Amino acid sequence: MFLPVGDDNPRQRVPYVTILLIGLNILFYFLWCSSEAVLDRTIKVHGLMPLEVDWSDAGWWQDIFTSMFMHANLLHIAGNMLFLWVFGDNVEDKLGPVLFAVFYLMAGVAADALHVYTTPNPDLPTLGASGAVSGVLGAYVVFFPVHRVHLLIFPFGILRTPAFLWIGIWFVEQLMFASLNTRGVAWYAHVGGFIAGVAWAIPWRIFHHRSFTGRPRDD
Repeated sequence: MFLPVGDDNPRQRVPYVTILLIGLNILFYFLWCSSEAVLDRTIKVHGLMPLEVDWSDAGWWQDIFTSMFMHANLLHIAGNMLFLWVFGDNVEDKLGPVLFAVFYLMAGVAADALHVYTTPNPDLPTLGASGAVSGVLGAYVVFFPVHRVHLLIFPFGILRTPAFLWIGIWFVEQLMFASLNTRGVAWYAHVGGFIAGVAWAIPWRIFHHRSFTGRPRDD
């Protein structure tokens, strides 16, 4: 198991939006998804069903955003929120809170869009923050490619590795699993979110190139 648990990347301000997003995900998990019966009812109202997609339907757009705050179980939400906490604070630090909030939601939309058009199982509902969180990883690797990520390698301990190495391996894994059409996980949503994050971050970095050194900061 290779699980990111931290990084060597100090931030300059409190990540209010990241904290808010984590709080909202946890809140809606307990309101909407805390038991199988509650989750089944919530999916019918707030889940995203690829088979029923209608881009012209305002209600379907609402389902995209509500489904980002739904999770199937505690392990699902715990993994997504850990990734969001480790990587989201620094991306928010670069973009600022308002732009980061917009970026997060748009990455989620891009993730769901790719999933809708590629899923081999359109009858399965889609839920979870992983598409938007994948966008955060995409932006992080553009902004902080050589900053060290702390990986928990169970049962051996912590390994510190450059972000581009671990996130690159992670992305290749998503592509591999997506190509296998593994049922039950929206792998292409991860791919779509990641690409959206990279596509957002590259022009932003070029425009603000003077604020980047490509090396870890001293502050």
